[in-house]
Amino acid sequence: MVNQYNQIIREFVQGQYGAAIEMLRLLIETCPQDIWDNRQEGTPFWHIAYHTIFYLDFYLGDSKEQMEHHDGPAFHFPAAQWFAGEYSHPPYQVETSEKPFSREQIMDYLSDVREKAKKILGEINIENLAEKTAFYWLDQTKGDTLLYNLRHVQHHVGQLYAILKRKMNNVPCWQERVPL
Repeated sequence: MVNQYNQIIREFVQGQYGAAIEMLRLLIETCPQDIWDNRQEGTPFWHIAYHTIFYLDFYLGDSKEQMEHHDGPAFHFPAAQWFAGEYSHPPYQVETSEKPFSREQIMDYLSDVREKAKKILGEINIENLAEKTAFYWLDQTKGDTLLYNLRHVQHHVGQLYAILKRKMNNVPCWQERVPL
């Protein structure tokens, strides 16, 4: 019976992560080049997408070792995961001279993180979901952290969707359950 419950949990968590990742992928793929690095309204599209993927990757690595050695992909520059402004930790300013990450770099990173999610979420079970997370500042379980991570992705998917909706008519549709 426990194995059946574990399989059910894996399937619904993988389906929801799959849908969130697919929505993010479609938005990145759809974003026109003139919007990709537009900094007139604040943080540019590419930077929001990168931040989302970086933290998706980070919070999937729920171990002390992975947390301490998470440097992002090879093209990452120091503090690239943070947004500019007073609410970033620590305060960070995106320089107008910073070269944006390319769509290909971000899509490749998302593809790698999708594979990581598939592996990690394929191993979850009732017992490890109830364990404390390695992210001590969250003071929650690994199961809570999975949902926290998913909410973060969807928050920024909504933000990216809103950017594209304001600028163009044709935006990707909501995704139902999508297998990883």
